[in-house]
Amino acid sequence: MAVYTDVAAEDLAEFLKSYDIGELLSYKGIAEGVENSNFLLHTSQGAYILTLYEKRVAEDDLPYFLSLMAHLAERGVSCPQPARNRKGEVYSRLAGRPAAIINFLEGMWPRRPNVAHCSGVGAALAKMHLAGRDFPLVRNNPLSVSGWRPLFDLAAARADNVQLGLHDFIARELDHLEAAWPADLPVGVIHADLFPDNVFFLGDKVSGLIDFPFACNDILAYDVAICLNAWCFEPDHSFNVTKARALLNAYGRERQLSAAEEAALPLLARGAALRFLLTRLVDFLNVPAGALVQPKDPLEYVRKLRFHQNVAAINDYVAQDAWRERQAACDCLHRWCLLRKPRTGRLGRDPQIRRCRERIEGRRGAHHQQPHGVDGGDLGAGSPEEALCGRPHHRQPVRPPGHYRMDSRLEAQWLAHGRQETGEECRAVAAPRRRAEAARGALALDQGPCRPRRERTRRRASA
Repeated sequence: MAVYTDVAAEDLAEFLKSYDIGELLSYKGIAEGVENSNFLLHTSQGAYILTLYEKRVAEDDLPYFLSLMAHLAERGVSCPQPARNRKGEVYSRLAGRPAAIINFLEGMWPRRPNVAHCSGVGAALAKMHLAGRDFPLVRNNPLSVSGWRPLFDLAAARADNVQLGLHDFIARELDHLEAAWPADLPVGVIHADLFPDNVFFLGDKVSGLIDFPFACNDILAYDVAICLNAWCFEPDHSFNVTKARALLNAYGRERQLSAAEEAALPLLARGAALRFLLTRLVDFLNVPAGALVQPKDPLEYVRKLRFHQNVAAINDYVAQDAWRERQAACDCLHRWCLLRKPRTGRLGRDPQIRRCRERIEGRRGAHHQQPHGVDGGDLGAGSPEEALCGRPHHRQPVRPPGHYRMDSRLEAQWLAHGRQETGEECRAVAAPRRRAEAARGALALDQGPCRPRRERTRRRASA
């Protein structure tokens, strides 16, 4: 939702005279979203949503969207219903745009979706797919794989202005998806835009699905892939395995994915990520002057797309144990390569070993007689200043305060793994910054290096 076209109060009041929804008391624009102009209306009979359909919605497609909402509501799927004017029409024109009024649904969309929300949206999506099986109208998806090349052409010339190398990255991915896109999967009515701001909840229960201007007939599993992108990534761009498991399990309890759909899900997720990358990129580069709209960051979907490129099968989205086994194998390989070096190069002095094996700062092992903290080790000092405060000279950090925790070459290797873990149930798109843990044999803060017993005895005797 957004506001591209402003509406004067006089024009709106005149427009409402053709509806039996009462007199206009107040209205305001809704800035969230990016596609159509939306207003919250308060009339003498209640609250309504006014939508002016903008660029990507053809007027000829409006009967499909509005009829679909009525069809789904008759079959138990909670969604808003269009108000008919005195002529029986479900839409007319306002400010030069096709316009429709729908009833207001109770509930709020989740700003920070949790596992219960993901489970609820998975079940609601499956019920919508089942309820749409006998919907008589058909609308092809204009933003499926055949529509991505024209979108890319609109933004190709300025793509590298957003991020260097973005043009070539999208071009390679687009070539791959056009060649590999499946054509034999189950097809039906899909929402195609079921993001958190299009699902209302009362507590943890879904109270309604809204915003159907992208609804169409396409691959059903593609709708599931869109939800994986929209609901299962965290603000730090890590993929939440627990949320994905809850969403897919809840969907499967209502409508079981076929083996072919499961096998194609990683590819469909890549396609969904590219679709939203392209539409966001075009919108980001072409925001109309004076529009009340918040363009969304297209680079968010670059990160998500890179994550999906490293997914081999649906189990990678839900099975944490399989991921840990592969990660352990990678760690063993790195450890074996590094330990081939001579012993003199390995006893705590080689930063590659401590970074790859422990991912901590400072040197490893008690033989160094060094305390460690966030400024140079792993005793957990809160800051470089706290770590330095009160320490004798021989206990200063091994590394200078503020140094980066991983050199560029090793960081590139770490990032190349992809699908890394951040916490127990997340896989990070970028390398996580973890708080260091205590190394084995590290000294306590009140301990200093001890001289050998024989040396202490000799000095005492000479004194």
